Amino acid sequence: MKDYKKIVTVWSIEDSPIITFLLKKTIKRLEYPVNLVTFNNGEQALDFYKEQLVANSVLPNVILMDLNMPVMDGWEFLEELQHLQQANQTPTYILTS
Repeated sequence: MKDYKKIVTVWSIEDSPIITFLLKKTIKRLEYPVNLVTFNNGEQALDFYKEQLVANSVLPNVILMDLNMPVMDGWEFLEELQHLQQANQTPTYILTS
């Protein structure tokens, strides 16, 4: 196995089932284990993030997200996440059309 920095948990916030399917396939091809957690919108991800904070549980190492989603879009999610994270910044990458 190559000497990569291990990414333990990746969150995908994406409402497109096609993009989610492709992301899952791509991650399966990696040479190291990745725990992929998927959400259909920013509200679901934000609620889960808050639950994880309260439980002092595992937070994502990386967030991949769409900007154009129903319920809570990516911009709204980023704004709320910024208030919760304070000093700990999770790298967030935008994957959007």
